[in-house]
Amino acid sequence: MQMYGALNMQAKGMVLVVLAILLLAGGATALKVNAADAAGAEGSTVKLDLMFAGAVNVGSMDLILAYDAGVAKATGVEVGPLAKNAYLEYNIERPGGVRVAIADSNGIAGDGAVLTVSFLLTGSMGSQSGVSIREATVHSLELVEIGTQTEDGTLKVSAGPEPTRAGEGLVVPTIATGAFFAGLLLFQWRHRRSG
Repeated sequence: MQMYGALNMQAKGMVLVVLAILLLAGGATALKVNAADAAGAEGSTVKLDLMFAGAVNVGSMDLILAYDAGVAKATGVEVGPLAKNAYLEYNIERPGGVRVAIADSNGIAGDGAVLTVSFLLTGSMGSQSGVSIREATVHSLELVEIGTQTEDGTLKVSAGPEPTRAGEGLVVPTIATGAFFAGLLLFQWRHRRSG
């Protein structure tokens, strides 16, 4: 009888160990690497951000992007605010492709723009290109590969003269609108006071 009790305790222990492993594995989330969308007029230069979501202790990343060379031409790559201390190497010589390598000995952590790729829009109005992340190999500071989940972006040639990033260009209309309403209120106040 004691033998069955000991086996039963061992079985319960094994079940708990297996459950703990499954919970830890199921709770681990992949680093998200997303290419944003960018739009602008033909002949304009736009900036497309590559974003990290959930970065923890990222030491390096090798990245390959692909896009339609008939719509845009990559003109440069720079580190974003999240990777401001990272060492950067890139190659934009092949039409339709961008290769990037970054490394940061302090580690990259958090959410935000890790890279910004500049594109000259060469396509005609209405044309667009996907910006696909063909490869994203990420390692921790301990040189352990980190699983990634990627999301592609889009470049669009629009009729407008400049919008390059979501939200950019909204400050001036907001200030102008505020100034207009402030002037209107001042005019009404003076008009009521004098009348």
